[in-house]
Formats: sequence, C-alpha cells, structure tokens
Amino acid sequence: MKCKQEKAMYRLESDGIESNFFLSTPLGIVTQNRSGQILSANPAVKNIFGLSPAEMCQLDVNSDLLNAFDETGNIIAKQLLPYNLVFESGNPISGQILAVNNAITQKRLWLSVSAFPLKNVTVDEVYVIFEDISARKHPTVKS
Repeated sequence: MKCKQEKAMYRLESDGIESNFFLSTPLGIVTQNRSGQILSANPAVKNIFGLSPAEMCQLDVNSDLLNAFDETGNIIAKQLLPYNLVFESGNPISGQILAVNNAITQKRLWLSVSAFPLKNVTVDEVYVIFEDISARKHPTVKS
C-alpha cells in the first residue's frame, strides 16, 4: 500500500486554514478509502495510537493494532465501527465511544469517534476524527 499522505498534505497546504487545523489540532484525523487503506493521518494520531502518520499510512483499518474495544473490553466488530457505518449508510456518525490501545505505551485510551463521508456520487472515502476522552471517562486516569 502506498500512502497518499503527500497528496493529501498538498491539498491541505493549498487551503491554508484547513492545513493549520489538520496539523495542529489535538484531534486525531485519518482519511481512509472503502477498502480500508489509510490515505492520510495527522500528527495527533501519534498521541492516540502510538504510531506516526507515516506508520498509520502503512496499515489498513483491519490491522490488529487498530482494534477497538467496548466498555466490557470486548473487541468491537469492524462492521460496527463508525467508518464502516458511514460507508454503509452514507450518513455521518458522531460521538461513538470506544477504546483503543496505544501501540507504544499499551495504555487503553477512551475515544469519542466521528466519521464523515467524502461524497462525489458514492462514498469512496471517509474522514475519521478521534478525540481522547480518557480523562473525562475515567477521571483517575491521567492522559
């Protein structure tokens, strides 16, 4: 898989404000296609997943490193994750709560995840936004 991060960054660089947001927000943002390939990722994904944007772009969303967990600790089926629900329905999904493990620290982080379709005629790509809510979900856990 070849990462399209350079093209995505070029598009963002030409937009100015969007580029600044993408690069500086504490929200993790990835773009992925229907086949699960991660096309771009911003620097904040490192704090969430423990992987750099370049490392994220070497994975697809079915990687075990990107497993999501429910409140009981069970792995959430991939077809029930926000990005797949968007591909299936064509509608945005906001605020799904799930947990992931940081690949470096092995710390479990709680996230609020939203996904939005990029539409031409059909949904070919999805933006997925990850907000670390660990401190709010479990106040005794320091992020």
